[in-house]
Amino acid sequence: MTQFVKLFPSLCFILSLFAACNMDTSDWNKTENGKIEYKVFKTANSKKSDSNIEYGDDLLLHVKLVKEDGTILLNSFVKKKPLKITLPTKMHRNQFEELLTFAKNGDSIVARLRYLDAAAELGAYSAAFNGKNEQVVLSYKILDVYSLKQKNEDKEVQYAFENAFSSVETFRKERDRVIKEDSLYRELLIDGIKKNKKGLLKFDFNIKGIKYHLIDSGDGEAFKKGDKVYFYYMAAIQKEETIFDDIFKAGSRMKIEIGKTEKVPKMLYNAVSNLKTGSKALIFVPSNEAYGAKGSLPVVPPYADLILYIEVVALK
Repeated sequence: MTQFVKLFPSLCFILSLFAACNMDTSDWNKTENGKIEYKVFKTANSKKSDSNIEYGDDLLLHVKLVKEDGTILLNSFVKKKPLKITLPTKMHRNQFEELLTFAKNGDSIVARLRYLDAAAELGAYSAAFNGKNEQVVLSYKILDVYSLKQKNEDKEVQYAFENAFSSVETFRKERDRVIKEDSLYRELLIDGIKKNKKGLLKFDFNIKGIKYHLIDSGDGEAFKKGDKVYFYYMAAIQKEETIFDDIFKAGSRMKIEIGKTEKVPKMLYNAVSNLKTGSKALIFVPSNEAYGAKGSLPVVPPYADLILYIEVVALK
């Protein structure tokens, strides 16, 4: 008797969905394209968030799939194994995925649609149907939602932790700053190229042909082996005065570890490793210290001299 009492709410829910499958659909909603009729049944004691489900969200849900003749093809309620679905953020969405965006976390829904429009995953049941227009009834309950917003926020937390930011808020402020000021950095770099062509760009020091014009010399000691150095950079071909690489516009830092040269281009490692934290510099890189005789086609031609703009922003 005790077990029945525990199961009674679940049985009532499944029975209510089954009854809904057989009711008149005149009072049901329709999706915007009119292809799906559906009805939402809110769980009375739901404590789930009532925010809308969006493309990119990860969903945990129970699903029941029934043919018009009553044949049950799928029932995760009985198997007690909910499905996990990630709603696609791009095209090629099916009707079932569209229907999920009309739900909210904690909702229970019944819908009628063609089996071909139900979901790509239903291909496994195609042999059970006689025609493309044969209908199915989908009953499902949203158990949990890991939203795209949450995922993006978690990525920001991880990125901030891995890139020496003191907090997520600090990362967001700096990202917004460098993205906003990207056009100013581009103007600064092109202006530096023009001055260098005229012999007007004065360099503070020269190491193996790589010349440094310091806008801000930075502070602290020279970097030592094992230091993790975080920086932004922009790169241009001097002859054409064209910028071919710019990480400011994405607001994402790059990193080198002093003593390890294999993870970034050699010219970047050499350029950054001779600066200090807080440095801002225009750096002339001759072709032999850049991409040399081969270039980096189709972007950088052979024997191309480059000029970089670099900001070293953190040391860990």
